[in-house]
Amino acid sequence: MSRNRTLPIVIVLILTVLAGCQAQKPGVSEAVPKKAYGGTLVYALNTDVLNLAPFLAQDIPSITVCYQIHEGLVRHEGNYKLVGALAQSWEVSPDGRTWRFHLRDKVVWHDMVPFTAQDVKYTYDLLLDAKTMSPLRKQYSFIREVTVPDALTVKFSLQEPHGDFLDKATLGIVAKHHMEKLGDLRKYNTQPLGTGPFKLKEWLEDDKILLEANTSHWLGRPYLDKVTFRIIPDLARRMTALAKGEVHYVWAIPPEEFRKLEAEPRLQLLRHPSLSFAYLALNNRNQLFRDARVREALAWAVDKNAIIRDALHGLAVPAYGPYSPANEYYHNPNTKQFGYSPEQSRRLLDEAGYKPGKDQIRQNVLGKRLEFTVLVRDGDETWKNIVNMCQKWFLDIGVKMGIEYVHWTTLNQMLDERSYEAAMLSFAPGTDPDQYNLWHSSAISSGYNDWCYSNPDVDKLLEQGRKLSDPAGRKVVYFKIQEALASEVAAIWLYHPLVLSAMDRAFEGMASQPMAQDRYLYRVYETSQKPPAK
Repeated sequence: MSRNRTLPIVIVLILTVLAGCQAQKPGVSEAVPKKAYGGTLVYALNTDVLNLAPFLAQDIPSITVCYQIHEGLVRHEGNYKLVGALAQSWEVSPDGRTWRFHLRDKVVWHDMVPFTAQDVKYTYDLLLDAKTMSPLRKQYSFIREVTVPDALTVKFSLQEPHGDFLDKATLGIVAKHHMEKLGDLRKYNTQPLGTGPFKLKEWLEDDKILLEANTSHWLGRPYLDKVTFRIIPDLARRMTALAKGEVHYVWAIPPEEFRKLEAEPRLQLLRHPSLSFAYLALNNRNQLFRDARVREALAWAVDKNAIIRDALHGLAVPAYGPYSPANEYYHNPNTKQFGYSPEQSRRLLDEAGYKPGKDQIRQNVLGKRLEFTVLVRDGDETWKNIVNMCQKWFLDIGVKMGIEYVHWTTLNQMLDERSYEAAMLSFAPGTDPDQYNLWHSSAISSGYNDWCYSNPDVDKLLEQGRKLSDPAGRKVVYFKIQEALASEVAAIWLYHPLVLSAMDRAFEGMASQPMAQDRYLYRVYETSQKPPAK
């Protein structure tokens, strides 16, 4: 779960896990047909990398580069499927407290030292050590112990069942012998060592990062000889560099810029669905919003299709809950959906006792007006357009919504303090369907439950869902959660954005799937290169 309250640029994924004692044996479907070897892909990053240690990397540039160099026990593939990486199979005990991973044989580090289970144990022990100061430590605190039965087997003993554990096993593994040789974690950024398809050749701060092919990778060497990450913070400069062929790939392109590229024949445009959701948060502690009929009335008043058409250039899909349709397994398509119906809005407000006043703003018999202020991040024209559209729609049904544009830091502070009436922004859920920190009552005081939603039945379901390992059982639980959130209008969901990118046609290998993008550049090849001799 990543707290990202801007328009999210985060790839979000679905957990697909088999439970019980039966071993899971994902095939090596990631092996790709032989194309051609050679060439250098130039990839534009909007900011420099901060950390190349997997247990410290949190920002998108760091993760993007880090996971070319490192690999986890498992990894995400295609449309959010978890498959084996350094682990070729695994099993979980019936009580969900013990996970055993069987590692691939003959995997070597970039320095040709064999990879073993001791490296896995060392990595997780290091993450859980308070001295490491990993920002991920709390997320892994349910691990009680990591043991090594033999060189190719690692066992995780958990304090309690955790349904998202396999998802967390995507953490990149570091080499025990290399870390001990360095003796100082601060040296790791300039001397990372992994088992991944690329290895670090050069890093010029705030300029570029050069990776070269790992010719001893267990899947076979990547097609590209090199990948160069160019640091270009300015969007206009990134787009100019793409147009001139100075860079070959740009990720997370804004919708208006993406549309401009459609007339450029030398570029292939890629779009893929996101699990992120944009929303209007109504503070449920506010007296105005305690009546579900008022919240529902506002939901019916929002024209999601108009927002997507006019503000997002058609590059999003309507949202009816916090689970995107892209979450193919856990998305419940049968929850209550609110289309655009001002008539329905007015009927609900009449039922709730709010009648139009002299100025047509509705009020109840006590004179309480339907009037509130929404917080919006300043400096973002897309959000400005969307909130202005909503302001007009609400006024049409007799609700007055003021708009306050605030700095990002101030907005986060007000959200953390729950000292607001409404807020419009977006959220990037984590890779697992567990949204405990969004909707559980306890997350009001110590989580991301900004909207102060509280439902004891939903609390129980959230507690149940995160302890299950069986996907079928989890699906039932999360379907029920979605039904409750929709029926109670826990928030007003607006849309799920598409992630947009462009690549020079001199290269192939990217696909319009979330996990066929920046994590796995070993698939990319330059079309001008000659295929290998048979």
